[in-house]
Amino acid sequence: MAAIGLKPPDVTIRLPCLFLCGIKLDAGRKQLGGRDCAHGATDGIVPGRETENFYRRKNSMTIAEAFLSEFENEVTTTRKFLERLPEDKLTWKPHEKSKSAGELALHIAQTPGQIAQAAIEDEFALPDGGSPQPKNVQEVFDALDESARLVRKILPTFDDAKMTGNWRLTKNGQELMAMPRVALLRSIMLNHWYHHRGQFGVYLRLMGCRVPSSYGPSGDEQPDFMK
Repeated sequence: MAAIGLKPPDVTIRLPCLFLCGIKLDAGRKQLGGRDCAHGATDGIVPGRETENFYRRKNSMTIAEAFLSEFENEVTTTRKFLERLPEDKLTWKPHEKSKSAGELALHIAQTPGQIAQAAIEDEFALPDGGSPQPKNVQEVFDALDESARLVRKILPTFDDAKMTGNWRLTKNGQELMAMPRVALLRSIMLNHWYHHRGQFGVYLRLMGCRVPSSYGPSGDEQPDFMK
């Protein structure tokens, strides 16, 4: 590391911001308003080309491959949550304004694959329609399997140039939002997915079901690494 003029903190402290903040790879060494980054970059500097090139030499994983690795870990946890949905609770709602348990479960199952498909082109037209009501729990499981298949097929085709390229969401020809593709996949395919999984955990508790562990213990069980 010393031979190429990089100190360990330049990589180990700043590099996470590249993925956690969704910052483009070619952002340069841009100052972030003089404030420390929330992920621990103590001088608030975005990783520059020097840091990026060091990382690429040490680790050939692309951004999409890193996201896929995360997805593989999380889809196992998501399946545990969906498997707790009782067949006779598909239409249960915690409130009249809420989605039913079945609608929410199906939305969780379909989200990763739908967003991966939407990310293929540089522009995606927002379709009409809401969350359908599944007829049975097996429909939810099948949707999750298909969603995982799509993510595994699509993400490996995205190189870093594709991931950092701009993506637009439109409706009736009008732009609703625009962001780097990496931000779309980070915030909607993954973070939004986790958000609804946590929401579904509350549904399970209110329905009287056992809530699975995820990153740590739930009120009902310990994660495998703590058993």
